[in-house]
Parts: sequence; C-alpha cells; structure tokens
Amino acid sequence: MHIQTFAALFLAGAASYRGGMRISFWAGLGLLVAGCAPVVGSGALGAGVIFAALALAGLAGRAQARPARGDACGAPMPKPVCTGTEHQSCVEGRVLTSCCPQGAKCNYRYAPFQACGDDTCVPGKDPGQCPPKEPIALPAATQADCNGSWEKACVAGKVTMACIMPVPTNYAGPNRNPPFRECGEDRCTTSPFIEHCYPVKPAEGEAACLTGWTKVCLQGRITERCLPLAAPKSQASTDFTACPTAGTCVLGQDADACTYVPRR
Repeated sequence: MHIQTFAALFLAGAASYRGGMRISFWAGLGLLVAGCAPVVGSGALGAGVIFAALALAGLAGRAQARPARGDACGAPMPKPVCTGTEHQSCVEGRVLTSCCPQGAKCNYRYAPFQACGDDTCVPGKDPGQCPPKEPIALPAATQADCNGSWEKACVAGKVTMACIMPVPTNYAGPNRNPPFRECGEDRCTTSPFIEHCYPVKPAEGEAACLTGWTKVCLQGRITERCLPLAAPKSQASTDFTACPTAGTCVLGQDADACTYVPRR
C-alpha cells in the first residue's frame, strides 16, 4: 500500500475519533491492519475497499454516538459542590444559591425572602405572599385532542379536566399538576390557605353571605370571603396584621414585615 493511501486512511480514522466515535476508529484501524497483507500490490482497488470499510465503521459509530431524538440523555447534572458557605437569595421569583469559597471574604447582603416551594420565592417574610400554583396544561378541549395526560386539575380556581404537559425522562422539576383542595361548587385552590378557595365579596353592590363575610389576608391584600361555618380556618383569616398602606397586610404579628408588601 502506498504511504499516501495509508496516511489518508489514518486521517479519516482520526477524524472519526475526534468526533467522539472511538469505536469506529479502532474498528477501522483493525480493518486496516487486517487488510494490509492481502492488498499489498493490489493498487487502488485494495485501498478503496479498506477506505469504504472504514467509512462504514465511522457511520456506524456516528449512529451509536447520537441517541434518537426524544430519548433520555442521562441523569440530570448533579448540583455543584460548595466547599465554602452557601447563601440564598430571591431573584425574579426564583431561589438563587451563591457559594462563597472557603477562605474567601464575601459580602452577601440579600433581602429576606419567603420560599414558596419548587425553588420559587417572593420577597419579604410573609408566606401569604406566595401565589397559588397553576397546572402546566396544553390546549385541548377533549381527551382525544390531548397529546399529554388527561387529568383532573385546578385551573384558575375551578375544577376541570385538563391536558397536562408530559414530563421528559429524568425530569426533576415541580409537579405539572399541583395538588389541590376542593371546596364545593367546582371551586378549588392549590394554595396552602383554604380561604383562597371561597368567594370574594365584590367591591361594589350587595352580595349575600349566609355566614357573614370574613376578612382574610392573602397575597398581601385584605379581602372579605364567604367562609362556611364548618370550613377550617388558617392563619390567613385568624392571625394577620394590617399594614399602614390601606388594604395591605401580612400574616403574623411582625409589623416590620409590612416593609416588603407591594403597594398596588
């Protein structure tokens, strides 16, 4: 075999190796070594046979190197290990973790925040500021139109059937159909505070409530809701503080928490 032919085949194998196809490289090299004896003196025909075999091995390696579209590509990346001190902050509604390396001097001064689950958060100290979670659903009027999972869900405070978006393999994110509680007449809530499930007194006009309107504190606002006598009550209606800004509030008796209540 001519030196030029050997060099060309070696470069082709090396290119396959650089592309991540180690199997194809070694397979092609084996074919090259095994084929050296019979093709010596056979000229271009022998070189062409070996080059074709090497190319086929490269294609096979490429097919193995690329998983089919939609297949799992391994487990989620592990969380980086912090060898120093971790600090958390709330950035645009998401919990962000920062690492101060061991021995370094860091000056993290983050405002207090309330974790709302699934790495979501709100500024301040009031758990009542956490908004109720909504399911992640695909547009579908019937089960036949659904390309996901047809499930019972709480959508905008109403119990309904919804097409929940499927999750990919190795998905480790929040539940795409959050758990919820029902409170009659197809009403529901994903909030940890059951008061969110009941009707709100309209700002204008008269509205009847046989049990009397109850003031509650949710999302930093004082509203009146019609709670049944037998309905369980939470901190939202039994333990909150009115803030200086009219109509605003925080759960608990810490008036300093009013500093973080949005003025709206």
